[in-house]
Amino acid sequence: MSESDDERNFSSELEIRTPGWLPGGRIALAFSRKWHGRPAAYTADVASLAGVDTDQLIEQLENNAAFSDLFFEGAQRVTDDGDRVYVDFIARLVSSALRDDARILDAAYLLKKLRGLDALHIRILWALPPISGIYKYLAPLRDDPEQQLAALKPLNHERGVALGRVVGATIKSFENHTARKLAESARASVLLVKAASSELIASGFLEEVDFEDLVKRLDNTIPLLTSDARAQVLGGRSLHKLPYSLTPGYALSELGLELRQLITQVDGIDE
Repeated sequence: MSESDDERNFSSELEIRTPGWLPGGRIALAFSRKWHGRPAAYTADVASLAGVDTDQLIEQLENNAAFSDLFFEGAQRVTDDGDRVYVDFIARLVSSALRDDARILDAAYLLKKLRGLDALHIRILWALPPISGIYKYLAPLRDDPEQQLAALKPLNHERGVALGRVVGATIKSFENHTARKLAESARASVLLVKAASSELIASGFLEEVDFEDLVKRLDNTIPLLTSDARAQVLGGRSLHKLPYSLTPGYALSELGLELRQLITQVDGIDE
């Protein structure tokens, strides 16, 4: 097949027809350019993120049916929703499969799970950072505080101060997981973020976490911290007397973390 045939075949697959209800003239022309520009920008993004040129991308589309299905499913998504953050997110997910064939099934499954979610959902997933620090010790406090106490022993003075600093920094970071903070990042109202987060929880990408309860349990069940160590936690204030509300709080689920890992590995981000 000649190079021109390749280009013609490829472009015809991505062709999007201008809706017939648009009037002629400048409005229809502007709409058509914008509409056709979405899959074109998406194609360029996928190739660039995967570190290949367009010819190499076309070759993969011709020779790899599974990747081709994934790519064109992504193209349809970005045609329906042109939000730049959404387009970038989908392009990153698809390009992860182009970089590594072993990721095709993972990317296809995650793209399927994202069906029905729009730009606001993606902005929340993109804005929500993975939880780090002492959270892995805090979470089981919901079920067995005594077991966590045992896990933290023994604490000498230096380790106690260090732990206090980590606890304080982690608790402060919990603010980034609240609906109020996510609303700022996603440029939406708190009400819409709460509604969208509930849908993300139903889709399996998020879980709701009662950070205030975890902080109160930590405050009440870790007498091991010395007074100097406790002074490192929020400036010595009681943990549950926070300057902001931590409810509702959201964390990425295991599925959400897997999605973030695929997205961030594209350009070498290590989270």
